[in-house]
Amino acid sequence: MKKRILEKMLRMMAGRVLKKYKPEVIAITGSVGKTTTKEMAGRMLSDYKNVRFSKKNYNNEVGVPLGIIGVNIEPERSKLIQYGKVFLVWAALALFKSKNYPEVIVLEFGADHPGDIKYLCDFVPVSVGILTDIGISHLENFDSKDAIAREKGTLLRSLSSGALAVYNIDNERVKEVGEKVSANSLSYGFSRDAKLKASDFYYDYRESEAGNAKILDGVGFKLAYQGKLMPMKLNHCIGKGSVYAALAALGAGIYFDLNMVEMARSLKKARPAPGRMNLLRGIKKTNIIDDTYNSAPSSLKVALETMQDLKAKRKILALGDMLELGEEEENAHKQALRDALEINPEAVLLAGKRFKKAADSLKKEQKERVECFNNSIEAGNYLQKFMEPGDLILVKGSRGMEMEKAVKEVMRHPERAEELLV
Repeated sequence: MKKRILEKMLRMMAGRVLKKYKPEVIAITGSVGKTTTKEMAGRMLSDYKNVRFSKKNYNNEVGVPLGIIGVNIEPERSKLIQYGKVFLVWAALALFKSKNYPEVIVLEFGADHPGDIKYLCDFVPVSVGILTDIGISHLENFDSKDAIAREKGTLLRSLSSGALAVYNIDNERVKEVGEKVSANSLSYGFSRDAKLKASDFYYDYRESEAGNAKILDGVGFKLAYQGKLMPMKLNHCIGKGSVYAALAALGAGIYFDLNMVEMARSLKKARPAPGRMNLLRGIKKTNIIDDTYNSAPSSLKVALETMQDLKAKRKILALGDMLELGEEEENAHKQALRDALEINPEAVLLAGKRFKKAADSLKKEQKERVECFNNSIEAGNYLQKFMEPGDLILVKGSRGMEMEKAVKEVMRHPERAEELLV
């Protein structure tokens, strides 16, 4: 009951702010890629407009209004005091005219249950709706995959005629939704039918300062739009997922009539959200792929496949336990370790009792390349001594394993940890 009252109050407050300031709202939904797309779009547009995009995963009935009002809530602090702050900020916005209120707000719309997206669309006027992907996340709360597709598609279907629907044409379910919307639409992807089309994807490398190792320097691709072809480079990103996020961000920029060359320049320096396949420089002239936001069998498999595709003098995996897997826990960790060993890394550093149990049962398959540790700090300390120039290191684990602590031990600029890490 208290939660429902809070949601209704925040909805009313956010609605009043939106009516007064009339910002352009970019809303992003999808099974994967929401946060990286939000980061890319927000950072790119910030070069041209006064933009707000939440630094936290604010995508529900409480988080979206907080993003509109512009207040962060810290779970470890008193809720009474913090919501008092929310009210004071809102009152100031409602009673006075703020010159600093953003022109553009970039929001994530999450969907844990049927009706979640409609609830948000009913009070947030969206100028650009972005649908990144339709998969099976939160399937336990929906009757079927079709039900998830209907829910995610609500965002695009709710857009007014003057708005823009930006959608990933490479996902068949997303394509079905995007091709039926009444608003203006812009498809993106690697498909030849995409209006914003990516091709010739590649990983970029450069020589290290000493000239004795290749250093990974992001990804590149060619962009085709309205008959014109131009090169694109994403310096801090890894994998095709970052390309999809960049394409969606460009779609948002097109709504604002921004110059494509200038947007490409802005995206070149953009980063994904902390802990999501983020390319960091490590000590000893190494590269770190920081994927420490979370871990599950599917996302770990994707990260390992990316490592398989990359070139490096040596590849090192630092993996923390995957949590909340229930009955699948033992088999999932065994399979994950097998998958890790198949890419022939120089070493696999495992943090946590679940991976330790898997390692003990697969000793014959290890070929002396596996080290086990109690926690991420121990793994990070070992990694610091083990790594050499030219190494490529993947660090990944469930949120509860705090694998970002291992990254902090070996990143080139630990003084930027608060900014760059989870």
